[in-house]
Amino acid sequence: MPLAASTKRLIEECAGLNTRTAGRLGPELEFLVWASPTSYRDPEDTKLWHPVYLEKPAAYKLLVHCYLYLRYAFIGMARCFAYRGFSYAYKEAGAPLLIVMAEEITDHSAELRTDYIIEDVSHPEDKLVFSRLKKIGKDFTALGIWKKMMIGERLEMALIADLMKQLVAGRLSMAYLDSLALFHRWVISYSWCFHYDFYKLMRVILGRKQAGYRSVFVPHEMHFYSRMAWKAAKGTGVRGITAQHAMILPEKLWYFPDAAEVKAGCALPDIFYVYSEGTKALLGKSYPGTDFRLCCGPRFRKWKDTARPDRSRADALTFVCGIMAYDTAIIVKAAKALLAEGYGAKRRIRLRLHPAGIINRAQKEWIGAAAKAGSIELSNVPLREEFEMSRMIVGSNSAVLQEAVLSGVPALALTSNEYICASVLPDDDKWTIDVSRISWKIIEERSVSAPDRDTVLRSRANMGLDNRDLTTATVAAA
Repeated sequence: MPLAASTKRLIEECAGLNTRTAGRLGPELEFLVWASPTSYRDPEDTKLWHPVYLEKPAAYKLLVHCYLYLRYAFIGMARCFAYRGFSYAYKEAGAPLLIVMAEEITDHSAELRTDYIIEDVSHPEDKLVFSRLKKIGKDFTALGIWKKMMIGERLEMALIADLMKQLVAGRLSMAYLDSLALFHRWVISYSWCFHYDFYKLMRVILGRKQAGYRSVFVPHEMHFYSRMAWKAAKGTGVRGITAQHAMILPEKLWYFPDAAEVKAGCALPDIFYVYSEGTKALLGKSYPGTDFRLCCGPRFRKWKDTARPDRSRADALTFVCGIMAYDTAIIVKAAKALLAEGYGAKRRIRLRLHPAGIINRAQKEWIGAAAKAGSIELSNVPLREEFEMSRMIVGSNSAVLQEAVLSGVPALALTSNEYICASVLPDDDKWTIDVSRISWKIIEERSVSAPDRDTVLRSRANMGLDNRDLTTATVAAA
């Protein structure tokens, strides 16, 4: 679904603000800019990225800005004194490859394994695992209370200087004020403290002569902590390597740094493993100097065996969704619309929610009440079994749609003009519709025929199923 013009304007203003602020901060603090929410542009983080907010009147937006400033100022006052750094575990095996990842994506074992890469026992690797919530090893911080306050003041003054310059130049637009609100809430809430500390720890570890790392692998491609890793690796002789995990689409804004941002210092990985030539072409212009290579990640390698499921008992309509709150909102809206039409009396309606999905209170209450009344079923069965039971898979921003197509199950993607919606299916009326159009007639018409061969092959290519698997041996040899 193409980005709204209002979202594009906000991205442009964010890129401009980032490049100017990086110049004002200088080499001592410039690295922080690239972990800010105006650089790591995550639509999941706030509604400020979405048309549902961006197309509101200016008066409404100014009230939102006032609320954000007040709320995050109070958060910042507490965090300035409460922040004590983070916890990390550093596992050394004398390997030339260092894997850096969040504790949340490990198996929580002593080996700190992850399903983001296949670990080859013949190629041991060092690991740096961090957690902001749990004690997993040593504690680290490079920030005392006075240093926090001094850095916070410098960030604040850089933003005030930019605001004054834009005001004098007559370039004070609502899109600019929105970008300033995004950046400023991050500054006054002291959210940058972790990013500062993480960068400093990475510099310490990569600068240790005894480590002698050839490469650092970070599985979260361009997330805020990955950006700090790439920045810390610059000038050390250590190459930054990453690999695709989820589907990469234009609506996932954090994957696409602006050319001016890259020129101003936004660091990029040296090697980027992706699933397809299409993804390589999509990212290419945003990553000058990055070497793109093809792979198949652990997430999808199980689908290399494309044996079709037995669908003789397929009678349910199954909704699936991604992790974001608005993905859940979209499928709940669709389920409500079909139930209002009486569809529930004709077919079973199943909801397969993302295990880490964000669900607001109203939706959670509706889902619970509908499941209790028997109007819907909540599903947590293995995916292949889900496909055997499903007449059709309908969803928002979920790779399950693509996996359904690969398995020969009819699929339909839902979007909404209120949000930045990504679809892994072709962006045409046959495969993708706005949630406001959902109806019993559309579901019945589109659930009678299996996906065509071209779309199945497209899904196969998007998942990298004809590429070699991503292993630690592959990355170590890169």
